[in-house]
Amino acid sequence: MFLRFTHSFAAKLNVYILSFLIALFIAGFGTFYHIASQYIEKQTYQKISTQADEINFRVSRLMETIEKIPENLGWLLPTYVNHPDSIFNITRQVVKNNDEIFGCAIAFEPNYFPTKGNHFAPYSYMQGDSVITTLIGSNYDYYQKNWYKLSKEKNQSRWTRPYHELSSSNIITSTYSVPLRDSQNQIIGIFSVDLPLNWLTELIDSIKPYPDSYIIIINREGRFILHHQDSLQTGLEENIFHQASHMPDTSIISISKRIANGERGNATFFDHNDKSYIFYSPIIGTEWCLATICPYKHIYEGLNRFNIVVSCLFLVFLILICLICTLTVRKITQPLKNFTLSTVSIAEGNFNTCLPPIRSKDEMQELHSAFSKMQKKLSSYMQNLERTTAVKEKMESELRIAHDIQMSMLPKDFPSFPGYPHVELYGVIHPARQVGGDFYDFFLLGDDLYFAIGDVSGKGIPASLLMSYTISLLRSFSFKPTSPSEIARFLNNRITERNENDLFVTFFIGVLNLKTGALNYCNAGHMPPVITYPDRTCSFFDIQADLPLGILTDHSYPEYSYHFSPGSGILLYTDGVTEAENKEGAFYTKERLLQIIHRNREQHPREFIKEIMKDIQSHVQAYEQSDDLTLFTLIYGEEWNLPRKK
Repeated sequence: MFLRFTHSFAAKLNVYILSFLIALFIAGFGTFYHIASQYIEKQTYQKISTQADEINFRVSRLMETIEKIPENLGWLLPTYVNHPDSIFNITRQVVKNNDEIFGCAIAFEPNYFPTKGNHFAPYSYMQGDSVITTLIGSNYDYYQKNWYKLSKEKNQSRWTRPYHELSSSNIITSTYSVPLRDSQNQIIGIFSVDLPLNWLTELIDSIKPYPDSYIIIINREGRFILHHQDSLQTGLEENIFHQASHMPDTSIISISKRIANGERGNATFFDHNDKSYIFYSPIIGTEWCLATICPYKHIYEGLNRFNIVVSCLFLVFLILICLICTLTVRKITQPLKNFTLSTVSIAEGNFNTCLPPIRSKDEMQELHSAFSKMQKKLSSYMQNLERTTAVKEKMESELRIAHDIQMSMLPKDFPSFPGYPHVELYGVIHPARQVGGDFYDFFLLGDDLYFAIGDVSGKGIPASLLMSYTISLLRSFSFKPTSPSEIARFLNNRITERNENDLFVTFFIGVLNLKTGALNYCNAGHMPPVITYPDRTCSFFDIQADLPLGILTDHSYPEYSYHFSPGSGILLYTDGVTEAENKEGAFYTKERLLQIIHRNREQHPREFIKEIMKDIQSHVQAYEQSDDLTLFTLIYGEEWNLPRKK
């Protein structure tokens, strides 16, 4: 399945298109999400800020209205009220005529009215739809209550922290207290009105920005005025700093301090692992501070729903694109599949296979024409190749036969000579091609051993033909004694007469008398042989160079003599040995040849030649042989004491 996918053009095209569209969608979607998130965050800030301002305005306006009631009436009481019982009616009218006020109390200093005793505090409050007026009893020591005590001590009007109402423990109120003064500006009592905080809860619930958002109100000490968990709190035991210290996100502590300090701002934090947004501001005219907390998931709920819809639509779009691309590509590539079947048939040798018809006038028509031309050229090429292969095979067969004939002309057996057991010789030849121009030969005539080596210039068939001709001419002297110089002169004249290709032959011939060790030799431009001496030292034979055979007609070749001491040997070789080249272009060299001869000077001729060939092969390694390699060696004298090889 995977291989089919990776080898399908339609699948690959779908992958490329889908990858591009997905990358484009991710880039565009990411950009849109970033911009939309910033916009939503900005709108959220404006929305919460506006609602906070609205709460601030409504709370401030209400509290200002409440504050004016005791302040406007407070300075009249000491002047116009002489009868203490009339104060009951004042508290009643305040409660009755102001729907926002839950209760009103006018409490006097101890024994201010001698007839009323130590405590005198008329008090009216709402109960259902009725106004209840009563006198605060001595069991409620109002002198120690914050609404009385703090206002008197600080000699100023002030709001108290929320507390449970005297008349009902289910109602939490905040009291605004105004000191009453006599004509000498001495405090004679406290005029207080009670504001129930249930209206604040209703106000907050009515303008929450999000369903799961909530609002808290604290005072400057961090005490909760309003809490989302328990609605209204007393604010005396629970504070925001205590809760912040138990939350995992430590940034809430610094945010809480900014809220309690009356700062205005916004921040983000993790509310029990839920990322949330918080906006805070002070409530003007009070010591309260308001904070609105909104979970991020609800702020971005609409955006997330939109993203899900867009992602689903994009997925459907990708499926449609994939389907369209697949059908389109299949339709376009169907002729290619037909071409593939035809191509496979052509590859199997059916060059007359019919190509699928193409009706369109587009690139497929051009491909059809190209395939048709290729089919015709392939058919023609294969016919020519068959003919060429047949000719080549015939030529190779003939070359193999020529190689066998050429090798058959060279001595393969190296027999002992009757009456001369102290003579050992061996030779080997490796043509660079199937046929070559190197040769060696030897024959015994009386007591004289004739041996020769030659190297025809060039390689291949021309060199092999001249080599065969030269050996044939040399063999003509195997029936009558002839000096080396005469043989060289004769071969030179015959080769020169028929040398239409301007080839030449380097040639060395020696005649060794096996009884006396006298060696007569002639050298026609060949490589100097290597002599091994009875003391097992070796060196190159010091001979004079001369012209190769086939250069100049009637050229006289001088003849030289050398006495072969018992225990001596001679190695003849062609230039293919010393010029054997490796892949770095380095030659084998005469010096290396002399070293390997010196190391194996005690070896039998056959082993001696094998070691030299092995060393040449280690130098050349797998590099192609560039010239024929020929080696021929002869050892003379019983001093070698070598075992004879069969």
